[in-house]
Amino acid sequence: MNSHPSLCAEDCCSLPHGSDIDATATALRVLGDPVRLRIVTYIAAAQSPICICSMLQTFNVSQPTLSQHLKKLVQAKILRRTMRNTSAYYTLESAVLTELGDILAQWGAAAAHTAASIAAPITILFACRQNAGRSQIAAAIARSIAPTGVTILCAGTTPAKEIHPTVRTALAELGLEPANPTPQKLTPETVAESDWVITMGCGETCPIFLGKHYEDWEVADPAEADLPQVRTIIADIRTRVEQLLRTVAPQ
Repeated sequence: MNSHPSLCAEDCCSLPHGSDIDATATALRVLGDPVRLRIVTYIAAAQSPICICSMLQTFNVSQPTLSQHLKKLVQAKILRRTMRNTSAYYTLESAVLTELGDILAQWGAAAAHTAASIAAPITILFACRQNAGRSQIAAAIARSIAPTGVTILCAGTTPAKEIHPTVRTALAELGLEPANPTPQKLTPETVAESDWVITMGCGETCPIFLGKHYEDWEVADPAEADLPQVRTIIADIRTRVEQLLRTVAPQ
């Protein structure tokens, strides 16, 4: 079964194109120097053309060094240089800085949205056919390492009568117990209350709800596996669970 990621609105992640993005990248690189950032901040606060002579009194650098910084800022189209008699005056260029400001505003809004999403409770459902092996293993591991605010569920499309004994034994070696004492039935209601649905061998029978994140993991079935094989399956599932949690609930 294919993953169904949430779709992004077309205008929520707009970026400048071509020469605009090149200019913005150059501006970010040039402003990475602390002295240049201080110069731009100083000129912005003045709200009027600033003579290089007055900046020499403010910044503890030599005139050749200051001139070199100003030259790079002008080349990056962050500052505009004009001459009055024999003195050079500097003001802010609007185009690149406006573009840069728009991008930073987008980043800030995206960061706030991501933080809110991370802070919100998240429910992850692991499902397989019998809820006697793979989904129990995944849920047991996830519950042991998931951060606060992440709820872990597991179920099966055709639940077995009991959890595979080798699965219980292998989990016990790790100090873990199956997520459910007995296999549970996968219901539409369980899927509906979940944010992420991870299927293992039962994707074609899992109910589909809009707005959910679906992933199908190709994991070996431990039903007929011996203990060493089950340990290998558990290691595989652990790697997948850890990656999933880094995506769903980054620390």
